[in-house]
Amino acid sequence: MIRFFKNKEKKRRVLLVTVRTLLFFLMISPPPLVRGNNNDSELAVDLYAETNFPACSIECSRLLIENPRNETALILKALANKSMGVDTRDVLRNIADSPDFSNETATIARFELARSMWKSGQNTEAIQQFKKVFISTGNGNLFLRSGYSISLLIDETPGLTRQVEDIFSQIQTSSSLWTRQIIDECKISISKSKDSLTGKPVQWIITFYRSQISPAIGSRCSLTPSCSAYGLQALKKHGALGVAMISDRAIREPDVVAAKPSPVRTGNRWFYSDPIENHDWWIKTGERKSE
Repeated sequence: MIRFFKNKEKKRRVLLVTVRTLLFFLMISPPPLVRGNNNDSELAVDLYAETNFPACSIECSRLLIENPRNETALILKALANKSMGVDTRDVLRNIADSPDFSNETATIARFELARSMWKSGQNTEAIQQFKKVFISTGNGNLFLRSGYSISLLIDETPGLTRQVEDIFSQIQTSSSLWTRQIIDECKISISKSKDSLTGKPVQWIITFYRSQISPAIGSRCSLTPSCSAYGLQALKKHGALGVAMISDRAIREPDVVAAKPSPVRTGNRWFYSDPIENHDWWIKTGERKSE
């Protein structure tokens, strides 16, 4: 403990989070209920981000009953079912090749189709789909992820190099932008959650809010992930310490929105990126990496 507090930055961060936690519990009050848009796909997006795939699939089915052309619900349902072991390659291919969908939705479907093909051992077909994504997407994240996936496929099957000879130089050039996050996200990983007697009840409260209250009042959070999704991630990752992180996020939200970091457009709204990874370094062992 003494060694921990010798690090002044960690000490400052712990004290700041403690103060914010106290402020949160002093200031907290129930928000007024307002009727929201039941077609909002935010809940489905958050359920998918939390890897709650069964609930995500059910929520997407509900959204599709109300609006069969809800692109977010269509793609999320396919991805949720895929994550539950259902073969959704035909569904993803139909979305990717259909002219009725936006380029963004079609590109996401094609990227996930390529990953499914790769997982099934269809490396030649997979690299062709990744190549189409790499060439056509205007999304920087998909551009980098498809390029890195192609490089992994080439490492796995060197004979596939000739399939991407015309874009190989571009892939090599973009390799300097492959961050650790991109590398990790292009690989299958299983994370274990931390359960605690303190964290579990809070998880139940947040889950109840998301399933019963959020659909009625609509989207209220301007950050991504939303405060409820952030809270569940914090609790699953850090147990009881996640309660402090939830309070910290609630106090910080107005400042984050005012600063407008990393804007992300979803539908007709702008959200601001505030991932848990930016705020849990003080919990982890070791020194914070300098940026």
